[in-house]
Amino acid sequence: MFNIRRGSYANIASTAALVVALGGTSYAATMITSHQIQDGTVRNRDIRTNTIDGTRVRDGGLDVSDLAPDAQSAAYAVYHDEDVTVPSASVGTMLSLTIPRAGAYGVAAKLEGTYYGSTSSWISCGLSAGSDTDYSGASLAANSTETLPLQIVHTFAAGDTVQVRCDAGSADVDAKNIKITAVSVDTLTNHHD
Repeated sequence: MFNIRRGSYANIASTAALVVALGGTSYAATMITSHQIQDGTVRNRDIRTNTIDGTRVRDGGLDVSDLAPDAQSAAYAVYHDEDVTVPSASVGTMLSLTIPRAGAYGVAAKLEGTYYGSTSSWISCGLSAGSDTDYSGASLAANSTETLPLQIVHTFAAGDTVQVRCDAGSADVDAKNIKITAVSVDTLTNHHD
């Protein structure tokens, strides 16, 4: 048979305190509600990593400044409206746009090629970023203007430059109203058909 001794008050009290201490924290954790938390008291360190996603944020509850810089949309543009002489013996840069940060971008450009001569000529231009390039060209009648559209998509590993470069069939060809616009996108898919 077991010999059960009567415990002293100190033994019983310490055992009861241990049971309450160990079991009481789990009870308290399940009983805290949002009504018991004061506004502004929950901090980053109180929230487990990856537990809050878009489904748990109120629509309109975040501002662009709340997002990491690489998650923010960005658009960059540059233009030059005055005439620029297009070289006829080599390819020359008409306009450049600096993209300051890495990411995927859709880039569009356009320019007007104008021929001031009395016969005919041509203009050929390219928009390029890294190995991605688009070309556009036009035949130019005497004293005529043609618009050349250009577009590419490119993923920049770091900040870099986009350029419009042109050459022409004669020295009387100018480019004007040159514009480049780059818009960052979340996802970029580029395939050839």
